[in-house]
Amino acid sequence: RYAKSQVLMAQGQWTAAMDELLEIIMRDKSWGEQAPRKTMVAILELLTPPAPQAGTQTAGKSAGGIELMGKAAMVQDPQAELVSAYRRKLSMALN
Repeated sequence: RYAKSQVLMAQGQWTAAMDELLEIIMRDKSWGEQAPRKTMVAILELLTPPAPQAGTQTAGKSAGGIELMGKAAMVQDPQAELVSAYRRKLSMALN
């Protein structure tokens, strides 16, 4: 399974690779000196969108930082949502 995840990563199929890594982690957390967990963390860091520049206004907030609309009304970056979802999955698999 680990070799398959590496092939998927080389092909740029990040979600499929992370699903394979999660499967390995759920079966044996310490397999391969935790290589699947370390690989998954590296992928998540790679896919994490850059933080907004200091001084730029955040969408949905006024210049003073007051929230103008609820979080439900905010549209989050799809890549940030993907990273967040897989961070949660990894956390659940490790606990």
